[in-house]
Amino acid sequence: MSKYTQVIMVYQMDPFGEDQGGGTRYVKQLLEGLSKTNCKIDFLGQGVARKSQRSLSFIPISHTHCSYPVFFLKLLFFCLKQQPTTHSVVHVHRLYFALPFILLWPQAKIICTLHGRSFSVFPARFGKAISKVVFPVFKTLERFLLRRIDALIPVSHEVSSVFANRYKLDYLDSKLNHTFIPSMVDLSSFFPFPSTHLQNKFGEKHQYITFIGRLAAVKNITKILNCWAEESIDKSKFKLVLVGDGELKKQLLNITNQLDIEKSVIFYGAAPPRLIPEIINSSHGLVLSSYHEASPTVVKESLACGVPILSTDVGEVSDYINHKKTGYIVECNDSELDYVVGMEWLLNSKFDKLSIVKMASNRLKQCSPEICGKMYAEAYQKLLPSKKI
Repeated sequence: MSKYTQVIMVYQMDPFGEDQGGGTRYVKQLLEGLSKTNCKIDFLGQGVARKSQRSLSFIPISHTHCSYPVFFLKLLFFCLKQQPTTHSVVHVHRLYFALPFILLWPQAKIICTLHGRSFSVFPARFGKAISKVVFPVFKTLERFLLRRIDALIPVSHEVSSVFANRYKLDYLDSKLNHTFIPSMVDLSSFFPFPSTHLQNKFGEKHQYITFIGRLAAVKNITKILNCWAEESIDKSKFKLVLVGDGELKKQLLNITNQLDIEKSVIFYGAAPPRLIPEIINSSHGLVLSSYHEASPTVVKESLACGVPILSTDVGEVSDYINHKKTGYIVECNDSELDYVVGMEWLLNSKFDKLSIVKMASNRLKQCSPEICGKMYAEAYQKLLPSKKI
């Protein structure tokens, strides 16, 4: 009998590359945590070439970046060509990536991480009219997948509640099982250290307030820009840096020009993951204004570096930020004026990095890749009771 658990993991990324995004960082940190367990991973994703390292084998089913539908079709073709693997777990990070395995590998045990609210981006991209037509079809497919997936792992209580309230299905309770595995933070990379990354890049005479994330509608970056334009914000001393890329970049550039704040706003562009600790540690503070989040990684990374963060009260934010001590929390439905007050607090307060880390450390330690990797290994084992970790 094999002494390891074989896992087939699916996500639209290269685990050895420098892809961006919260989901990507979650998967990468999970793989790091799983490397310390007796799990062997065959990773189906997108990238240039096959590669193996320790217990991880990367199998690119697409050699170029492609859209979700195209990746899904390539995954379907892969499952058609390959024989079902016995005594292994299939772990998907998007619900609909489970469909090829359900249809073509009916004996497979499938686990799905629920990273956030499904269908939340579609209306902003394609409009409400099309969404009204597509959503009933999507909901039917989602219900089918939820029924047939063997185990569901939400990243936060909020995500679990969204699915439970949307479908109100008895069997969801047993599958969710009140088990949450949050976004992870690697404390060996994210900790306080001297950094002048932003100063070296954009000038030493300013301090920097930083947003890190995708330039997407759900992030509500327009709110940050509107508040930054207020006269009470000291733009002679501070500059706002937007780190990331996305479909709203051109629109946000236009808004910045319309608000006449282009001299105090910097569009950094996408940054490789290895630079994120440098960027955070060279920032005076971070800002987040999302309409909703699941388990925002950047909040934990900021606090792990001892850098305060202003955030709307989304996902698990209030579990990690100590209001007016390690950061500032604004209710999602509050006015922009309330966010301006939080921004003023962030700009005008002085902070001790080590004190912030000390206040946040107990919660952050529970988000280590090692602990979360072990939790996933145990979840896999429950689906394969005859195997031993």
